[in-house]
Amino acid sequence: MKKHVIFFITAILLFTGLTANAEDAGDEQVYPVRAKVIELLEDYGEEETSLGGGYYIENQYVKVMITEGEHRGKTVVAEHSANAYFSDYEYYRLKKGDRVFVMYNTDERGRITDAYVTDLVREGYIYFLLILFFLLILILGKGQGFKTIITLIFTVFVVIKVLIPLILKGFPPVTTAVALCSGIIILCFLVISGWRIKTFAAALGTVTGVIAAGAFALIIGSAARLTGLAQEETIMLMNIPQDVRFNFQGLLFAGIIIGAMGAVMDVGMSIASALNEIRENNPDINFRQLIRSGMNVGRDVMGTMTNTLVLAYTGGALNIMILFTAYKVPIAQIINGDFIASEIVRALAGSIGLVLTIPVTTLVSAWLYSSRIYNKIEGTVD
Repeated sequence: MKKHVIFFITAILLFTGLTANAEDAGDEQVYPVRAKVIELLEDYGEEETSLGGGYYIENQYVKVMITEGEHRGKTVVAEHSANAYFSDYEYYRLKKGDRVFVMYNTDERGRITDAYVTDLVREGYIYFLLILFFLLILILGKGQGFKTIITLIFTVFVVIKVLIPLILKGFPPVTTAVALCSGIIILCFLVISGWRIKTFAAALGTVTGVIAAGAFALIIGSAARLTGLAQEETIMLMNIPQDVRFNFQGLLFAGIIIGAMGAVMDVGMSIASALNEIRENNPDINFRQLIRSGMNVGRDVMGTMTNTLVLAYTGGALNIMILFTAYKVPIAQIINGDFIASEIVRALAGSIGLVLTIPVTTLVSAWLYSSRIYNKIEGTVD
């Protein structure tokens, strides 16, 4: 009971920190603001022929009521530009009752002169999915599900409140990511499993896999002279107000480490937990038998998790892959491009780290479970 109370307090503190941070950011950001569409006004559209048939541009005018900020409660006319290509443009039009984000300009007296709809407010659907996700974890996982939520909140907190601010202050991305990911792994496993042998075995195997993924990405990426500048968002970092000289290669490799961490944690804990169950049900099992069992479990996990990791990265590059295929770009040109090469290195380095996690976790688990250390430590666990 005491442990659950501690976990609950920790969850509240972390969630409060994240919420306060979001609110602070919202106070500093004056534009855009939330508004509600209360009336549909004149709208018109015209076919755009320069980009081919089927491309439709429409400027829609709506009357909105601002629901936050210094102009809260005021009604203004806002313009909304909707683009559609080979699809029903009615889908992109605003409707009465829609909640939107509005950006506006003011004159010297502070009166709104013109307003533009920048996007729909979609957070309600996201919060619904998040709550449903948490409820399913709690219902199916019970106490363990509660711990899972704690570790998830902790991971998000460290990435948002620690990792990103440190990188913005000029800390090296790779070493910062490795250090913080290692801390996340250890603390998450401690929350989930407590001070147990399988926690130590899973943590050691997972940290090894994450470091291996980062090392291979760093070595191969540097040798291949990947720039880390293949994405438009990365180039935009050159103009941020913090005036930081980023190591864009380092950011690429740090992203690889973070992306691989989840899958590697899954593999490490799966093997350590499986071998722990085998040891508890068969106390006389020896080192070699544990090695054999661990590798058998690892091979099965390997077959699914490597696909999961590769497909996750492939999904992020799906649009550009379709584009290359449509224009029949030679495969040699595709894989040698900076963006695709970066994604390939990202997927393969993460998969290598995942694969190496299997024998390391198996060896550590087998050694600990077949030694006297197991009885000493596990005998004290209640």
